[in-house]
Amino acid sequence: MLEGVYPIYTTGQLERETGITERTIAYYNSLGLLSLEKMHGKMIVTDEDLRLLVKIFLMKITHTKLKDIRRADLEHKPFAAIIRQMETMNEQVFHLSSGMERCGERPGFGDCFRLLREANHYMKTFMS
Repeated sequence: MLEGVYPIYTTGQLERETGITERTIAYYNSLGLLSLEKMHGKMIVTDEDLRLLVKIFLMKITHTKLKDIRRADLEHKPFAAIIRQMETMNEQVFHLSSGMERCGERPGFGDCFRLLREANHYMKTFMS
């Protein structure tokens, strides 16, 4: 870690600590998702960059595409909003798993149709 007013890291240090490759970080930077700067010939990551990177990865977990993440105002998007989206997604997955059990226990068109309809809605909402 390089020292200054705030702790900063090189992209290499970040890769060693997290497994996120320097190439991935550079790609996000090239898309404008991050605003990395060079110091002593190395790309540096500040605390603010780390917070943005966490938001990017949380949004990716919710299947948000990078082009949509680019449109989001990440600096002003609260973590709580991203967490709510993840909670909604988890509730839907739980609901779908309950439907799978019903469909498996009583194979009938009604339960299976309902499950497929709900799965289709989930995929359109979270994966398109």
